[in-house]
Amino acid sequence: MVTPYMVLFSGQNLRNTVEWAIVSTMTAIRAFFYISILGAIGLSSATASDKSSQDLKRELAETYGLEAFSDINKVSFTFLVDFGQGTAVERQWEWNPGMNEVTFFPSDGNSVTFDRQDPGQADLAAKFVNDSYWLVFPFMAYWDDTAVLTEAPKLVDAPLSGTPMRKITVDHPADVGFTPGDAYDLYLDGEGVVREWVFRKGGQPEPSRITTWEDYQDFSGIQIALDHINPDGFRVYFENVSVE
Repeated sequence: MVTPYMVLFSGQNLRNTVEWAIVSTMTAIRAFFYISILGAIGLSSATASDKSSQDLKRELAETYGLEAFSDINKVSFTFLVDFGQGTAVERQWEWNPGMNEVTFFPSDGNSVTFDRQDPGQADLAAKFVNDSYWLVFPFMAYWDDTAVLTEAPKLVDAPLSGTPMRKITVDHPADVGFTPGDAYDLYLDGEGVVREWVFRKGGQPEPSRITTWEDYQDFSGIQIALDHINPDGFRVYFENVSVE
């Protein structure tokens, strides 16, 4: 038999249960949104530091046309350096990436063709590595198994413009390759394009050389910065660039 008291008591319990459910649901919703917001903030701040060296290599190389480079048979270019008093260095190259073959064209007209791994041409090979690093550094970093890339966890003011940019550092081991122990700090814009860089010889904290990356042009899908300038008058630039 159901008494009025039992009905009253059951109704009260029902109201309490409903109210508790509403409060619990609202609390859960608030917690969900709170956690989601924290997660989003954490994700945005951790994205850079969570990328592996290989992830950064591929991202950088793909921005500059990694896929298109696989179809390239020949790259020709003239590397020039101006220390503020006119062109002081001029070297003309022709490079066959598929065969790892390079031809150097000196001013006397006697060209030299060599394999990059030929120890008998170590001096020329070192010059070519230097010049090609300036030309297509993103690819060189991608192909270099010993290079380690890390990204700063937040935007950093670029050294020349002062513009906040992504900073990716490329470190080389102390006892391997043509640039042992050297480090490069790349400053990227919002599109992942390098706008400035710092070379640090031997990985020292102080910059050895700082320049812009500008005058970008597209060569058969490959993005190349033809000009690298420092306000002190130093300039590295390229002419006669051809990609086939």
